[in-house]
Amino acid sequence: MPGIGLPLADLIGSKIRKEYEENLERWFNDLASGLQLVQDRFEKIYEEPEFLETVAAAAEAARKTAHQEKLEALKNAILNTVDHDTRPDEDLRLRFINYVNQMVPDHLRILTFYDDPQKQFDEDPAIERPNEMTTSQQIGFIALGWLEDQRPKYLRLVEDLTTWRLLGVLDSTMGTSEGLINGRHYTTVDGRSFLKYIETPSKTR
Repeated sequence: MPGIGLPLADLIGSKIRKEYEENLERWFNDLASGLQLVQDRFEKIYEEPEFLETVAAAAEAARKTAHQEKLEALKNAILNTVDHDTRPDEDLRLRFINYVNQMVPDHLRILTFYDDPQKQFDEDPAIERPNEMTTSQQIGFIALGWLEDQRPKYLRLVEDLTTWRLLGVLDSTMGTSEGLINGRHYTTVDGRSFLKYIETPSKTR
């Protein structure tokens, strides 16, 4: 119908702006509550250009998502930036925030699993344990409960994490349950730094 396109675009655009602005407002409120718990450190760095750039990058990413997992990760990134002793270098901070911006929540779930598979299996005894025919590429697929028709998506997300150098290359070599899980960390050095950067700081738990 002539003329329906523009009103519909206005309607959708208005709804998106409203919801995303509300998400950003809630995110800033949550961030402010967290910063109150580390106020002494925050007051020492809040005017540093590098800190302001990190906050601006995280706020821009938060403005564009409605996923609670990503909003939480971005908030934690800022809270962890406040700590001079544990925060990554600025280039890594901005890179990590950009990764969160590009991710979907399943990226985070897969990466968290592969950082410590043993922990995931210990916390949920109902998870099917791998057998001698399982590969490192398959253990996450099985443990996280993905269905066979979701395999292409799972492999795409794993490929993303590998491309970003957060996850090591998973192979098709079969291994025993003990060899695939016990004491294994499939994340890279950057991957472990990334997860530490977006986890809830101990002082705000």
